Amino acid sequence: MVLGLFLVINAKANHYNAQLNLKLYDNAPFTISIDNVNYANPSCKFSTSNISPGNHYITVTKHIINPYGYYGNTCITVFKGYVNLPVNQQLYAQIDHCNTFTVYNQVPLYNNYGDYNSYNNCNERKHNKYDRDDHGRYNNNNDCRKPQNECRGMNMGTFNRLKMMMNNTPFSSSKLKLAKQAIAANGISAEQVEELMKQLDFETDRLNLAKFAYLHTVDKNNSFIVNNAFDFDSSIAQLDRYIAMI
Repeated sequence: MVLGLFLVINAKANHYNAQLNLKLYDNAPFTISIDNVNYANPSCKFSTSNISPGNHYITVTKHIINPYGYYGNTCITVFKGYVNLPVNQQLYAQIDHCNTFTVYNQVPLYNNYGDYNSYNNCNERKHNKYDRDDHGRYNNNNDCRKPQNECRGMNMGTFNRLKMMMNNTPFSSSKLKLAKQAIAANGISAEQVEELMKQLDFETDRLNLAKFAYLHTVDKNNSFIVNNAFDFDSSIAQLDRYIAMI
């Protein structure tokens, strides 16, 4: 009788849990932190159950694998923000190419719809899109997938302040350091990378910035734009080799 009562209470408690299933749009390995609790092992998929419903602060870190097939030291934070996990629901989500948290499907926990792979196709189910604002929150948007040209990179106000600060900085090496700090914190577009590179005095600094910025560029398909900022074809060749090795 006591055992039966325990099972009933436990079942009711589980009824008010939530579940999160997450991946990156390019199936890259990543680690995740939920409310400052780290899940350490890099994986291409993440799933957790019996998490309490409500707002949770989530950090997703992408791991770049080097050409030899093991994990290198390059990690990129692709998402930081609060995610609301509804009561008794499973969220099937991904971090998309614009570093936004995208919910592909949401189903009740007590309806077991099968494994995570059922929801990988954008056209299979009805989806909700959550776009972060400048404060890390996210808002509902009805489109299924954001077009590439909507990956805007660094906020224009922030970008303009960065350019002004770089203009007022006397040394190219100091400009480079300032640009890296801003890019790592905010992300950047290929067109913005080109503009920043043109503010640097030396070709070596421009190449250094191009390599660093590539890892944080939201529209990597447009990375060829940065070639306009180089003075020598050899720099373009070095950048191409670097990108090919990532």
